[in-house]
Amino acid sequence: MKKSALIIVLFSFIFASQAFADDVVVVELFTSQGCEKCPPANMLMEDLSRDKTVVSLSWHVDYWDFMGWQDTMAKPAFTERQKAYNEALGRKGVYTPQAIINGRSQVAGSNKMDLYEIIHNSKASDEMPVTVIFEGDLSSLKIKLNGPETAEGAVIKIIWLDSLQRIKISDGKNAGKTITYVNVVKNVKNIGVFQGEDLTIPLDLNDADRNGADRIVVLLQMGETGPILGAAKIDLERLPAN
Repeated sequence: MKKSALIIVLFSFIFASQAFADDVVVVELFTSQGCEKCPPANMLMEDLSRDKTVVSLSWHVDYWDFMGWQDTMAKPAFTERQKAYNEALGRKGVYTPQAIINGRSQVAGSNKMDLYEIIHNSKASDEMPVTVIFEGDLSSLKIKLNGPETAEGAVIKIIWLDSLQRIKISDGKNAGKTITYVNVVKNVKNIGVFQGEDLTIPLDLNDADRNGADRIVVLLQMGETGPILGAAKIDLERLPAN
């Protein structure tokens, strides 16, 4: 085998191993630049972002904007997602920082002990029956899905992320602070429905919804805010050009 071919084979192996991790857990943090209790939760998300078995997402909500600082990454749709989660989980109202784990349970995002306990228990359970794998490169990236018929009807979502943002806040409750945010959701789109059998979907990385994102996550979720049945993440900057 030629050296160049060997390098390609080795890279393909490394790429595949990074594309999917067993016992993956999805942690969604609802946060705001105007929330004075959120920085500790944002720091926990930074720690979780280094865990290959955790898919972490930071959704910035807009209901703190009236406090004197408009969150630069918030969208009304993200607030609506949080409201829908709380309704599905039987909670009244919303709060920040709130973490939703696998679409099934919630905890204060700054409560490290409880959050890590739920993550640990989720890894030990069988909550994610659908395997999600990325294959290909920047010119022809695909996602492969396989799982049981019980996952039929799950919505396939692609989520565009900004892996790192440092924001200097000059007004509101966090005035004077520079806060690091990781895996900030920029856009989300439903791209299909799982039919309970193996499926391959090409991804358009030139999609206008990318909007400068450098990381993507694929979720399989029952409904818009039901249990999450499969997930995977990948850094676009680490993909080969072809």
